[in-house]
Amino acid sequence: TDNGAQMISVSGITKQYGTRVAVDDMTFDVASGRVTGFVGPNGAGKSTTMRMMVGLARPDTGEVRHDGVNYTDLLHPDRVVGSVLDARCMHPGRTARNHLRALAALSTVAVARVDEVLTDVGLESAANHLDVDDVSLSHCDSEDVANRVGAGVVRKHQRR
Repeated sequence: TDNGAQMISVSGITKQYGTRVAVDDMTFDVASGRVTGFVGPNGAGKSTTMRMMVGLARPDTGEVRHDGVNYTDLLHPDRVVGSVLDARCMHPGRTARNHLRALAALSTVAVARVDEVLTDVGLESAANHLDVDDVSLSHCDSEDVANRVGAGVVRKHQRR
């Protein structure tokens, strides 16, 4: 990490769909360079929170900032934050390394960053598997592998 510098700040976000409250006044910070995930039962608001964090849904109240800037105000948001909302979004015939290379190309991020990210999240040994479901590591399951590889697209303080 960058000495624990705050990269993502979620402050008092709430999201309601009709009468159902999906996320209720959630606040937390994520340090730069950290791969972070949510754990909880179905309907707990994990996906809704992630969607608000990456601009796919707007909070009814509160805000999400990345390196001090609202996601919607980032000039190149794909260079600042990466996420995997569904591990099944990976192309079934593409290795983890090639999946990240495709994301890097779309985000105009240097391809060399892919191997750095794989090392940062401890998945360099799994990078050439064709299918995330084929990866078997003693310390994580296949969904964790997919999420760690995809979330590894998070850049360390690349400027907006």
